[in-house]
Amino acid sequence: MDHQLGQTLISRGLISRDQLVEALGVQEQQPQLRVGEILFSLGYLGFSQLDAILVEVHQDIRIGQLLLMRQFITREELDQALLRQEQSGEKLGVLLIQLGSCTQSQIERILEEQQRFREGYEDLWRMLRRQN
Repeated sequence: MDHQLGQTLISRGLISRDQLVEALGVQEQQPQLRVGEILFSLGYLGFSQLDAILVEVHQDIRIGQLLLMRQFITREELDQALLRQEQSGEKLGVLLIQLGSCTQSQIERILEEQQRFREGYEDLWRMLRRQN
C-alpha cells in the first residue's frame, strides 16, 4: 500500500520522486514506520494533506483491490466473481474460491491484510491528530 500511497502523492504533485525515494530509504532502516509518517516527519507533507490522501487511499480497501494488488487474481477473474456476487449475494472470497481463482489461505491472508490497513490508518490518524 505504501507504493500506492507514494504514487498517488507523486501524481498529485504533493511530493517528488526523490522525496519518496528518501522516505523509502528511511523505511528500510526503520520498517516499523509507514511512508506517510516518514514524509510527514520530514516535513514533505502537512497534516491536512496526509490526512486527505490517507482517507482516500485507505478508507475503502476492498478485498478485490487487495487480491489484484497481490496478483492473486486477474481483473477478469474479479469481474467474473463480482458479476456472480451481484446475482447471488455471496461473499466475494467464497465465489473466488469456487471459481478456482484463489485459495482459502490467500483469502484469509488478504482479510488479515485488510484489517491491518484499517487499523493502521486509524492508528496513524490518531497519532497525527495528537501532533497537530
